[in-house]
Amino acid sequence: GSKKNTVIETINDPQTEELKGDEFVDDPLLARFGRLKSFDASFQFISDHNSIVSQDNSDTLMIAAFHAQMGGKSNRAKNYVHQALVLQYTTNLGRDGPGMFFKRMKDRNEASVRMFAQDLERTYEHIKMRSKVIAQKSVDSEKGGGSHIDLNPADK
Repeated sequence: GSKKNTVIETINDPQTEELKGDEFVDDPLLARFGRLKSFDASFQFISDHNSIVSQDNSDTLMIAAFHAQMGGKSNRAKNYVHQALVLQYTTNLGRDGPGMFFKRMKDRNEASVRMFAQDLERTYEHIKMRSKVIAQKSVDSEKGGGSHIDLNPADK
């Protein structure tokens, strides 16, 4: 008798890559979500893995965006910001958040789409600015020769 193999196909994954994190996100599922580029793919992913919707995961992707920007990977950084905001919006809309959010984006609800786009630009610009400031502080402290330890938790 021939055995039937069940193959589970995943999004953006033609060669079914191993589940692993990337250089900015340790969690394999979150790393994959962070690389998605469309609302449709994001909605499908969240439908399949709804546990991913949380403020903690949104925060993790924002931190990843910051590290990507610091590493000169601005496209990756902006994509992480986009996906972090998707998680933030869907979390803030409550139990039916994902359905409501993606319906508004898919229906091109003008106010919702504009608000999301503005939020994306504003948040990404903030990350770009903070990255430049920190890079400059790093250069300045190297020029000064002395080591500088910043104990201020606000810059975390």
